[in-house]
Amino acid sequence: MARDTAGRWSLGKYKRCSLGYGGAGSWHLTTRSRRTASPPLNSSVRPMKSDNIAEVSIDATGRLCVTPALMKFPLIYRAAMEVYWDEQGGFLHSPTPREWSYLQWFQQIIDATRDEYGCSLVLTPSTQWSGVESSVKDAILIKRAR
Repeated sequence: MARDTAGRWSLGKYKRCSLGYGGAGSWHLTTRSRRTASPPLNSSVRPMKSDNIAEVSIDATGRLCVTPALMKFPLIYRAAMEVYWDEQGGFLHSPTPREWSYLQWFQQIIDATRDEYGCSLVLTPSTQWSGVESSVKDAILIKRAR
């Protein structure tokens, strides 16, 4: 430990420490790091992973469900995008659509996995479609082709 040019005590290469008098008999110790903080979970610094979409379906309650082939997303709710993970079924789902269309909810699910997990979900020719009207399926395929 040594003093720097400003008279503060240095704890080494990565941390700085200063001791100051706060008045009325109180002292305070301040530390700060020279290193930058770790990127947040939703940072674009990580390499992007991808997973195929095994199935797109609309369940009996009207929720849009997207089943990834391999990955699991149990903490997707942290993205605060109204996208949820069903642990028993192994799929992501939207709430029952209110103002948004199924196309908008599909995009929201894709965005949530990308932002929160750094994972791009990809439609493939082997993706199964269950309970999805052909107009909704076509709209999703056209949007993803762009």
